[in-house]
Amino acid sequence: MKRPFLLTILLFFMQFSITAQTLPQGDWELFDADVLGYLYLSDGEQLIKTNLLGSQTTNYQNNYLGDIQQIDCFRGLENIVFHKDANVVVLLDNHLAPLGDPMDLSAGGYYDVAAVCLGPDDQLWVADGQAGQLLLVTRSLEVIQKGALYMQYTNARDIQKMVWRNNMLFVITQADELLVFDQFGTFSQKFSFNEISAPFINYSYMFFTDREYALKFDYALNETDTLFRSNNQVKAVWQSKNQLYLLEENRIKKLNH
Repeated sequence: MKRPFLLTILLFFMQFSITAQTLPQGDWELFDADVLGYLYLSDGEQLIKTNLLGSQTTNYQNNYLGDIQQIDCFRGLENIVFHKDANVVVLLDNHLAPLGDPMDLSAGGYYDVAAVCLGPDDQLWVADGQAGQLLLVTRSLEVIQKGALYMQYTNARDIQKMVWRNNMLFVITQADELLVFDQFGTFSQKFSFNEISAPFINYSYMFFTDREYALKFDYALNETDTLFRSNNQVKAVWQSKNQLYLLEENRIKKLNH
C-alpha cells in the first residue's frame, strides 16, 4: 500500500523532536558541553552552566579580569576560562568556583597567547602566538614538551578553539580550519571548511554549525554529514551521552537523527 504523502512528510519530521527547553536570556557567544550532560554558555562577561532542561545551575564572572574569550569545559569536573585580554587563565571546579589563584601567563614569559586548553593529567596546552608554537606546560607554566610551529600550517593568526581529545590536540582557526596534532604536538592533518561556528569536539566527531545547518565531521574518515537544516540560524549542536542536541533561538532541542 502506498503511504499517503502527508504521512510521509510527518514521519520525516518526527526524526527530530520538537520538544524544546528555553535557556536563560543572553547573547551567548561561546559554547561548550561536558561529558556529564551539562551545557556551558558565555556572553563574554559571564559563564553559565545549565542542565539539558535549560535550568541554570551556577555561573562564573570576574569583572576584574574582563571579558571571557575562550572556555574548555568538556571534562566537567575541571574547566578553563581564558581571559585573553588580561592574558590570564582561571581553572574552575564543577560548580564554576575558582581552583586556586588565576594563572598569569605573562609570569611564564608568554605575552601573546592565542589559546589555552586542558591537556593530559594536570598539564595545559598553550598556543604561544609570539613564537607561533604549541607548548605543553605544567600548572606552574614550566615547559614539558615543545610541539609544532602551528603557524606554518595556517594563514590565520587567531585561534577560535583548542581542545585535547584521545591523545590528540585539535586547533580550530579563525580561517575555518581544523588542525590536528598528535600527543607530542606534531602536526598530523589539516581540514578546511566553508564556516565553523560553535565547534564542539568529542572523542569521535567535530560538531559545528554553518548558518542554518547543523553538521557532524568525522575527523578519522574525513567525512561531513548534515544533521539538520533549520529555518532559523543554528547556534550550536552537540552530543551528550549518545543523544544529539540543538541550540536554536535560545532553546535546547533534542534531535533523534
